[in-house]
Amino acid sequence: MINIIFYYNNILMTTNSDGKIYLQNRKNIELSDNINKKQKNLDGFNLSDDNISSTIVGIEGFNNKMTGLMEDGPVAEKNMDDFEELKQLQLIFNRQLQAYNQSVKTLAENSQGYISASNRNNNQFADTFLRDPTGAIGYVTDRGVWKHLPNPTMANSMQGKNGCPMNWANAPTIGPDAGEPYSIANAPEGENIKTGGASLIRGTATISNQSCRTAGQNMYVTNPTETKNRRFVQCSQAPGSYQSDLGSTTINACAKRAEDMGSNVFQMGKNNGGGRGACYIGGGGRTRNANDCPDIHGVGRMGKEKPGLTTYATYETDGASNSNLGETYYITDDLTKKKYPKNMISGYGDEFELLSGYDSYGNDITSGSGLTVQQIKQKCIDTPGAAGFHVNGNNYWIKNANMWPNGKRRYTGGDLYIRNKKVNNNNSCGNEVDFSHQGEVNGYANAGFMNMSTTCGLGTISDRDEKQIIKQYSKLSAILDQIHQKIVELSKEDVKLNKNLLKEYKTLKERLNTYEHTYKEIHVGAKLLKHNNALDEDSNLQMLSYNQKYILWSMLALGATAGTMKIMK
Repeated sequence: MINIIFYYNNILMTTNSDGKIYLQNRKNIELSDNINKKQKNLDGFNLSDDNISSTIVGIEGFNNKMTGLMEDGPVAEKNMDDFEELKQLQLIFNRQLQAYNQSVKTLAENSQGYISASNRNNNQFADTFLRDPTGAIGYVTDRGVWKHLPNPTMANSMQGKNGCPMNWANAPTIGPDAGEPYSIANAPEGENIKTGGASLIRGTATISNQSCRTAGQNMYVTNPTETKNRRFVQCSQAPGSYQSDLGSTTINACAKRAEDMGSNVFQMGKNNGGGRGACYIGGGGRTRNANDCPDIHGVGRMGKEKPGLTTYATYETDGASNSNLGETYYITDDLTKKKYPKNMISGYGDEFELLSGYDSYGNDITSGSGLTVQQIKQKCIDTPGAAGFHVNGNNYWIKNANMWPNGKRRYTGGDLYIRNKKVNNNNSCGNEVDFSHQGEVNGYANAGFMNMSTTCGLGTISDRDEKQIIKQYSKLSAILDQIHQKIVELSKEDVKLNKNLLKEYKTLKERLNTYEHTYKEIHVGAKLLKHNNALDEDSNLQMLSYNQKYILWSMLALGATAGTMKIMK
């Protein structure tokens, strides 16, 4: 019984030891499997102690990413491309800078040329006719502008009139100075050409009845065009517009009223005595026999009245015009006209024009007597709103803005003084205003309106060249903006690239850390595996020993059991 108990106890002990051995073996198996999995995750990389460094360098994506941080990587390549593009922009900028400098030089040369051309005292060709070697003839203005005469008819219409010289047909032939790219006739409009030692500016062509005398001046139109060739044309029963303010007046006074009104037709009523009668503007028709308008000795024909018949002596003239009366113009160097709008008229000046023989009835501010004409002028200047005055004998009347040329005037004796205007304009233009008449103003081509941006004289030359300078400057600014934008853009790209490289570096660093950690685990696991293998072998030996002892003890137990059973029998 004791042997049996001992036997079973021994079996129990043996079984318990085998369980521990099994558990230990299972732990070794699991550790081995885990190590194998980690090895598979390394994609076959050799992580032995001897070649771990070379293995890390060979990791996919590591070597070609990290070389971006080196001097021959994509950053350096990108920077070289950036520098090349900036270099090209710099070349373009330098070329535009040269053009800008040339524009500044042109401004200086043209300004000097204009000063030379517009100085009448230094320009031998000012106010003369000049022939180009091509055969073209032009008029040179007081400001040195050469204006082509398109044909002989136009040349004849202007010579000797409104300040223009005579004898255009005998104009001298003068060619351009050496080195000039054009002759004056072939030069572009506005170009400055040295001709015969003088600077001339190519202008526009003349117009019919071209005026010549007021280049570069402001003009206030105070008189209509003087009419010519007055003649009796018919005795009419159809009257024109009655001029009641004239009362009984002369033929001359009626003709002057027609002239002031821009009409080439006027009529005289019956003779009221002394060759005076009613004045009518326009009219005509329902013609009667000329004898129905009697001829007054020393006066001319006048109308008549009798029961059942009233006639009017009708006269005609040539050249009546008053379309610009009372307006103010700037006459350009090229002899064209630009009108001042009302908002640029700032009042009256200190100069006066005498219109002898006229009165502008009514519109009086104040009156008096006993003053000289000079004293009256000063009084007029000192009187607010005064536009001029009338003097007759020892008496005077200072008048407001409704006087002539804004109102009517009468050719009835005395002297009428008209005060000039003041203008606001660009500081390149003069402020002085002279007096002119409609006939002269008609001789200037219309060039539009003045405004505060309108330049005059040298200002026009400067403005034209300054526009070119501004244009070139704008190009320079645009290129600089491109350079700046490119630098900003490239900086952003470099920052972005550097961030990406840094991010990639961090990722690779993390991967490297993972590889190192995995290696350590494998390295330790390998040692444990060797140790566990040794334990496993030891366990197997112990198991064999235990098995041998188990068999031996089993045999002894069986023998003892058999002997005991025999004895008991």
